[in-house]
Amino acid sequence: MTPGAPQRLSPAQLKELEAAHRLLQQGLAGEARAMVQRVISDAPLSGEAWQLLAMCRADVGDATGAEAAFLHALEQAPDHPGILFNFGTWLCRQRRPQEAAARFREATVAQTGFVGAWIKLGMMMLELQDFAQSASAFQRAVELQPDA
Repeated sequence: MTPGAPQRLSPAQLKELEAAHRLLQQGLAGEARAMVQRVISDAPLSGEAWQLLAMCRADVGDATGAEAAFLHALEQAPDHPGILFNFGTWLCRQRRPQEAAARFREATVAQTGFVGAWIKLGMMMLELQDFAQSASAFQRAVELQPDA
């Protein structure tokens, strides 16, 4: 494995994460968490697995554990737009708009065509009353997806 490179998951590990994600969507965070932790024990450098663990922890109200898992996910995959976006979304729910805006901004840098991140960035900047930055982010989203 290349130092600093995210760990690739085997097809079986990917299937287990997909199954865990489905469980999480069904409101079964405890069961999902157990599956994710099995994957992490075999693939401790997987940003995707740590992100899903963060989402499981968030779902059961473990804010400290969720944040720690999101940060660990970003240690493994610092430029992963999906992890940045999901962490930003979680930070929004935690009423931490400045930090959320920073994560959405990082997601737009990591993937300049990420319309959802531009929209969320615009929303956060609007909440922070930075109207120029908000307008700029929304304009970029419209340029990328005119029907947005």
